[in-house]
Amino acid sequence: MTEERVVIAGAGPVGLTLGLALRRQGVPVAIVEAGETYCQEFRAPAFHAPTLDMLDTLGLAERMKSMGLLVPTMRFTDRSLGRQAELDMDILRECGLTKHPYDLILGQRAFAQIAFDLCVEAGVEFLFNHRVEGVGQDDQSAWVDCVTPAGDVRVRGRYLVGCDGGRSAVRKSLPVEFEGFTWPERFLMIHLTDDFEPIVGKVNFLANGPDWRLVLKIPYGPGKGDWVTRVVSSLSPDVSESDVADEAFLLGRLDGLAPGRSEKFAIRDHYVYNVHQRVASTFHVGRVLLAGDAAHINNPLGGLGLNCGVHDAVNLADKLGRIWRGEASDDALDLYDRQRRLTNAEHIQKTSIENKARQEEADLERRALAMDAMEAMQRDSQMRLAFLKRWTMIDSLTYEQSIT
Repeated sequence: MTEERVVIAGAGPVGLTLGLALRRQGVPVAIVEAGETYCQEFRAPAFHAPTLDMLDTLGLAERMKSMGLLVPTMRFTDRSLGRQAELDMDILRECGLTKHPYDLILGQRAFAQIAFDLCVEAGVEFLFNHRVEGVGQDDQSAWVDCVTPAGDVRVRGRYLVGCDGGRSAVRKSLPVEFEGFTWPERFLMIHLTDDFEPIVGKVNFLANGPDWRLVLKIPYGPGKGDWVTRVVSSLSPDVSESDVADEAFLLGRLDGLAPGRSEKFAIRDHYVYNVHQRVASTFHVGRVLLAGDAAHINNPLGGLGLNCGVHDAVNLADKLGRIWRGEASDDALDLYDRQRRLTNAEHIQKTSIENKARQEEADLERRALAMDAMEAMQRDSQMRLAFLKRWTMIDSLTYEQSIT
């Protein structure tokens, strides 16, 4: 017997957003999650303007703003050239493109907590300690077979959405390729309890060839002291795990970020991770769909991955809601696939690769030209607007809506 609900695999930011958006339309939802609770990872912290507009309609944005850090200007610095540009984002509001003309910085775990609380209030059913082992479907339903502490169970609904991350068990159970590539270099993420905001600002993209840095301050809780400074850099393939485990190596990665400082930095933790650019060959196989990292992954420079996943969730929730109410057929799910997959391939992947190339450019003449362009954007509102529409993903959403 088919359960009249949508089953979502994964209680991360995308799965929680999708679940909440569906419940706001009266669609029954069950979320299965391998862990004991919702996503506890710190990871992606940046929410762009159009994403905040979407989350505002779901009742999330105000709670996020009460905990997060608003960043109304984007700061780009070239350390070797000694040049810096700041781009004021308020032009997006002036042009009527958003009610939130800033980036909001908030730890992913804090966002998940807010979304989870609202999902519970809205009546989403949560099935924790349910690890997906297989996926199936027939003409009327789709299901996941899960391993639980009480034994194997099958969780069935009318539709199934895999929001279970880059290693998605749902995607791996389908005839779907995860097309793309992995960068040879890895990224190193260091968290500190030192406050760099007075020195580099809230967020700063520090270009310096292969020795680039991204520095940002990330709140992760409701208290004023609940934050860390994150410093991201690149690791060449010849750097070993034992190299990175050495405190002296980590401290070397922080050299020059606080000129004149004599005290040792207070490192809280660090992570090394591989960086990918991949898109699933389809986001839709019958009654099974993919969203978020289960459908696409990209390098994190510019914060496009999490935002794109939220955009997937809002787009898909709209279509599943209309299907549920009898206002659309299952053909709407083909449109979801076209809109979100092509948008990712044509905008998100390309923009994230451009962001990475800009950050790690080694040629000083090209870097000087890039800073010339950034400084020109400070003066020329139309140039700044064009750049920020692409940076904040407004252009990607315009492209999505052009696909029919």
